[in-house]
Amino acid sequence: GSLPTELEHMTSLKSMSIHQTSSASGLDGNLLAFVDLRQLTSLHLEANKLSGALPARFLANTDRGENRIEVRLHDNAIGGVVPSEWADRFDDLFIDLTGNRIVGLHGGWCDQEDWMDGGVAEFDC
Repeated sequence: GSLPTELEHMTSLKSMSIHQTSSASGLDGNLLAFVDLRQLTSLHLEANKLSGALPARFLANTDRGENRIEVRLHDNAIGGVVPSEWADRFDDLFIDLTGNRIVGLHGGWCDQEDWMDGGVAEFDC
């Protein structure tokens, strides 16, 4: 099944992990933007069947402060480019998008030296 939209309204949620160990099951549909998850520091949705584009407003209202946010979305079917809005919003984000259909990064990424433990430099910066 798909991610229930009610998850986007769980404003006190700090961590979420829904990943599959079997290829026979898993979440499908688009990745939710999780705009109102203000306290979220860890999101693990790897090894599912999520598809579509990455939402530009992904975690838009998260109160990160100096806390690092860890997002694991690897091994899904998410496609397109990583939105430029993300580069402006996150100072310290670890996001694993490997095993998806990502075709590139929008501008602004090369200035984010803390992203991916400095790994953003591997993307032609």
